[in-house]
Amino acid sequence: MEILMDLLTMLGGVAVFMYGMKLMSSGLEQSTGPGIRNLFKRLDRNRVVNYGIGIGSTAIVQSSSATSIMTVGLAHAGIVTVKQGAGFILGAKLGTTLTAYLFALSGFSNGASASAQFLCRLLL
Repeated sequence: MEILMDLLTMLGGVAVFMYGMKLMSSGLEQSTGPGIRNLFKRLDRNRVVNYGIGIGSTAIVQSSSATSIMTVGLAHAGIVTVKQGAGFILGAKLGTTLTAYLFALSGFSNGASASAQFLCRLLL
């Protein structure tokens, strides 16, 4: 009986998640104008820019998961392509890795701290 309740709870969580994704994608679809759509169409040509958008959005919201969820919503609404979304998500994961790397470097020694400061200045 406990397994059945756990299974129902898990399915309920997935249903709420899917409903939230539907609401978010419909809201994004309604709120974006042609200017934003054209901007993303122009950015579709360069993968490095897509990675940069993923890194930048992760730096702003401090969560690669939130960036990934927003990207899935944008792709579902037809605002970005799947290729762009993949670049955004890979950039988000790279941004998380860079953040962890910088924090790790800053805590070890003076040489590593200088390396972290150099990387921070390079990124900013």
